[in-house]
Amino acid sequence: MSIAAVQSGQSVYSTPYVRQDSKQAESAGTYTQGEDKVTISQEAMRRAQEAADKSSEKSKVTEQTQAASTAKEAEEEYPLEAYRAPDWYVDLFGGNTMVTAELGISWEEGQTGYQKMNAKDQRLFDEYSEIVDSYWKQGLDDAGISGTSKYWHNFLENPTTQEQVHQSVYQQLADNPRAMELMKYFNIDVGI
Repeated sequence: MSIAAVQSGQSVYSTPYVRQDSKQAESAGTYTQGEDKVTISQEAMRRAQEAADKSSEKSKVTEQTQAASTAKEAEEEYPLEAYRAPDWYVDLFGGNTMVTAELGISWEEGQTGYQKMNAKDQRLFDEYSEIVDSYWKQGLDDAGISGTSKYWHNFLENPTTQEQVHQSVYQQLADNPRAMELMKYFNIDVGI
């Protein structure tokens, strides 16, 4: 039995390996396992259960709110262009993308720069991609962009917001010596 579980309001429980003993066990929860013995007053047990019940109610409301928001977003249909990345963002990968958008070509013809890299270069490019992705997400968050609707209407269709995110990402990359080193290694030149 974990004391932290009781203090945090999680459900109080016992296992088949725990025995209750003593007269105090009748008015409070006394749990013994090996040499460890924990006594929990009825008041503490009641408060822990109340806290657990309250926490459960709050989480149910939060889950319902999130589900409703996700369902609303899922009901809306967006054109394919609502999911596109701006050209300046694509340029940050210098043709080393992991997929190709070209249709009607064989798998061999569709091999991208990333797929042609050796394992070491793929690891380095993954590191670079994670840096870019973190700055991209931070820029979108700072601009209040979340969800497809906001991304499409408030970002892709709003040149001012798009430029703010663009400048934010480029500035963070310029301030990161490792990112600049990796850009040089992969011959990615976007004028930073």
